[in-house]
Amino acid sequence: MKNLLVVSSLFFALVGCDQGPNVPDINVADYRVLYSNATASSSCSQELLDAANNFTEYAQIYRLHFPEGNGSSRVDLHWKNEGDTDSSYAFFAAGTLVSPDGGPGTLDDGQLNYAGGAFQEARSQGTVTFEIEGRARAAFGDLLDNAFEEYIITESSNTAAYPIGCVYTLEYTAQGLAEQGGDS
Repeated sequence: MKNLLVVSSLFFALVGCDQGPNVPDINVADYRVLYSNATASSSCSQELLDAANNFTEYAQIYRLHFPEGNGSSRVDLHWKNEGDTDSSYAFFAAGTLVSPDGGPGTLDDGQLNYAGGAFQEARSQGTVTFEIEGRARAAFGDLLDNAFEEYIITESSNTAAYPIGCVYTLEYTAQGLAEQGGDS
């Protein structure tokens, strides 16, 4: 359990992300994200490998914001823990929806590609910097599946605990919540 807490606090408490009163509430779609599996690259520390091997499912809420209006392919991603208020949403990545033919995609039929960071965190075993890259298939307007996020360590003051190049991957599916806000 300690390993899970270490990894959770490392990769999900995205310190430095904007949050608070500027959280978008129009042109958004909220999803309940269920993380179901984790893997760690062989370059990760034993502690991170153990955390991936002993992973326990958990959920968060993602808010997809379409800053150019609903139906646009540009997306900003925000996250919060289940049960937190909307003011707790924090921006963590930007992305695009791409259609199967390579043009602009939609939530009905597309692939969401996104990236965020660099995020730096002071941990009990040193300071670590990581970036996030993710991908998900969007379907039916309210489903994200075949989805994953990679947390890639790019800098570390303690390479034994947090090796540079370590990639911790979370697999997930996401189900849309009640649609929020429209163009205004």
